[in-house]
Amino acid sequence: MRASRRGNRMIAALPLALAVAALSPAPASAHGLVGRSDLPIPEWLFGWGAALVLIVSFVALALLGPRPRLGSGEWRPLPGGWGR
Repeated sequence: MRASRRGNRMIAALPLALAVAALSPAPASAHGLVGRSDLPIPEWLFGWGAALVLIVSFVALALLGPRPRLGSGEWRPLPGGWGR
């Protein structure tokens, strides 16, 4: 009984979700990466810089956060059955 009510709510919310998706702008048009080719630095330098930042961020994450904090077991499920 409970699962069928949840399914009915999801089906009832589907037209609203479709309307919001149709009226909102496309995600790709919100970013300026489509035709951007006039960077003030050469493309190879941009690529190497991006790779270096990625490597440094993962090394810093590995060194500064070696133990997980989300698996501590100090959580409570949300009311209404959302935390299952």
